[in-house]
This record gives sequence, C-alpha cells and structure tokens, in this order.
Amino acid sequence: MKNTMGITMWFLVFSLFMSQPLFANVNTDDTNQDFSKTVDPPKQLAQHHRKSMPDKRHYASIIIGAVNWPNIGDIDPSQAGFNPQQFGKFKTWGYNIEIDYHYLATTWFGKDLWIGLDFGVFFNENKGELSVVVLPSGETISGEIDSRGMYITPNLKWFVWGQRGSPRLYLGAGIGYYSLDFTELYEFGEGDEIFEENTIGGYLSAGLRFPVSKGSPESAAVILESKVHFADFGELAPDTGDIKGPIYIFQLGITF
Repeated sequence: MKNTMGITMWFLVFSLFMSQPLFANVNTDDTNQDFSKTVDPPKQLAQHHRKSMPDKRHYASIIIGAVNWPNIGDIDPSQAGFNPQQFGKFKTWGYNIEIDYHYLATTWFGKDLWIGLDFGVFFNENKGELSVVVLPSGETISGEIDSRGMYITPNLKWFVWGQRGSPRLYLGAGIGYYSLDFTELYEFGEGDEIFEENTIGGYLSAGLRFPVSKGSPESAAVILESKVHFADFGELAPDTGDIKGPIYIFQLGITF
C-alpha cells in the first residue's frame, strides 16, 4: 500500500512538471521580432549616415577680396623694351571677385566634407599711364596696362571645427585652370593684349563660416576666407622675371 501511494505521488509530480512549457520564460514572439530587426552593420551605418545629413546640401557663394601678389610687383617691363612711363611696374595689391558652388558630399571623421567649383578673377593695376590720340577728332584719352587673372578650380572643403548651425572652421584645397593677361584698358574699352599665358595651378585655403541665424539649417552664412594660389605663368620677355605665385587673397562673402 505504501509503495502504491509512493508511486502515485511520484507520478503526480512528474505529470505536473511535464505539463509546464520547458522554456516558460522565453517569449517566442519577441524572439522572432528581434531576429527580424537584425540589420547588417554596413547597411545600418548607411542608414545612420543618411539620417545625419541635412536636407540642404547645395550651396552657392558670392565673394569679394583683396589680392596681394608680391611677385607681380617685381616684373620689370622696361627690360623688354617697353616705355616705363607707359608700361610701368604693377601694384602688388589688387582686388578679386569669385563665385562658388559646393555640395555636401559626405562626412569624414565626423566632419562635413564639401566638394565644389570656384570661378574667380583678380586684377592688379599698373603704375604707368597710357595716352592715345583719337583720330580724326584729335582727342587724347588715357589708360593703363593692367594685369587680369582668372581661375577655375575644382576643390574640397573640410570643416575641422564646429557644428552645423554654429560658427565653423574649414580647410580647403583646389587645383585647376589659371589664365593671366596684360591688356591695355582705356576709357572706351580694351586695347592691345601685351601678354597672355594659361597654366595649371592650385591653392590652399582656410576659412570661417558664420551662420546668419544661429541654430538654423545654415540657409545663409557669412564667410571669411584666405587663399594662397600657386601658378607659374612664365616670363613676359627674357630677363623681365618670372610671373608666378604665391598669390595671397583675403576674402569676404555670403553663401546661401
């Protein structure tokens, strides 16, 4: 009798144990959901990168600047037989106008990297003065032989300090097409072109960007930038000196 009761008790305990799920604490639905949400790391990083990019990624800039070109002041046209009273030496200080386009391409080490294109011109006036008698009226008009430069440079800008919507510091570099000419400029327009040369050159830059409205998506900003251009345009004539950089440009502009 005792053996029968013992067997019966063990049978009841065993039946009760077997009636419970083996993994009662496991939520199979949640497990399936977790596996369904698993994303490959590269895809997850790409999704995060897209989310981190702002809606506005295209920017245009209008810039004016001052040019300091020490080498242009050393060019001596008189060595090429030009009258120094008419074709004197160039002024080392001039002015610059530039328009840019940039695109926020990606981030590098967590900082925005822009790719873009600069189109700029720079001018250095001459210390000499031209005078021409216009026939048949006999009127005398004055002018000068000025230096006119142009550059078209694909480039990169990397924002190394600051966050979007606040002041930021960036570094840049570009390489592209450079052109230079010395041309007679009169009151009525252009005269003869004395010199022209095209070459490949480049520049290094550093700048500050100040959003017009702090914390905004940077729809507009003021920029301060310095560029150092390097280009070699050869000689005006033998023994007149090489026409080359560095050309320093100090710029102020607005980007939008």
